[in-house]
Amino acid sequence: MTGSTSSSPATTCSSPTSCSSSAAARLYDELQAAGAEVLFDDRNERPGVKFMDADLIGLPLRVTVGDKSLKKGGAELKRRNSNESVVVALSEVVGRVRIEIRDLQAEIATRVMEVPFKD
Repeated sequence: MTGSTSSSPATTCSSPTSCSSSAAARLYDELQAAGAEVLFDDRNERPGVKFMDADLIGLPLRVTVGDKSLKKGGAELKRRNSNESVVVALSEVVGRVRIEIRDLQAEIATRVMEVPFKD
């Protein structure tokens, strides 16, 4: 996973909530090892504050490890340009993030226009 998906400083945000911080830390390490640019938001803030900040700095993909997602079997994955999120098994998150980043880069590539250079 090379290259930046956008001008944002990171691609994913792993936001631990309450007792899920050890699972989030493991996932953070796995994502970094896979080459993802990861912002680990472990501030003592409500999830909504963390989500808002992730949107404000322009993170295109958010991975949230929280008690609710863990009870559903994994981590929550949400693209910034979508209103929907999906819970992905922790063992599948890295692969799914790779797919999402690839898809986001492909979407950006389709919008790139050549601008003629004028002397």
